[in-house]
Amino acid sequence: MPLQDVDVPVGSLIAAFGKGKFVARSCADEVEHKSEVLFALNSADDMVLFNNNLMTVGQVVNKKHETDPQATVSYHNISEVPDGPFKLENTHYVAFSPASAQTAPDSGDGGTSLAQASGAAIVEPRMWQMENKAVGIIWSVQWKARGLTPVRPQVVVLRAVNLPAGRAFVIR
Repeated sequence: MPLQDVDVPVGSLIAAFGKGKFVARSCADEVEHKSEVLFALNSADDMVLFNNNLMTVGQVVNKKHETDPQATVSYHNISEVPDGPFKLENTHYVAFSPASAQTAPDSGDGGTSLAQASGAAIVEPRMWQMENKAVGIIWSVQWKARGLTPVRPQVVVLRAVNLPAGRAFVIR
């Protein structure tokens, strides 16, 4: 079978941060940026993964407001903006602290490979958050009693990528 081009759609999972825990910090400056990922959303336009679908915070919150007008985003205040999307401001600083990157089971080729479920933890989170990248850190979220709540950060494709046959996707 000849090699074929592959389209990697927006929202595709590249890697996750594996097992870890949420830690509370007194301010954003206390977050260990070399290893932790702060749950910080800025506006209704920020992207999240909700029910495995990439969508804006605004879409998720506005849909919930149809049945629960008091619904909030955990650890954030929502500020309405006239003629624009709402803004979000952190009220608490909660970060995900990964345990460490785990390796995948030995494939028998003598090499070591990272498991997709924790491969993002091998580098500093800021490496995934640079502007104009095809990938970035997006929070998986769910509704809980205290509002829209973080589940885990994940690295996902933010711009559709076409991989020509026989080529690799290099993330820098």
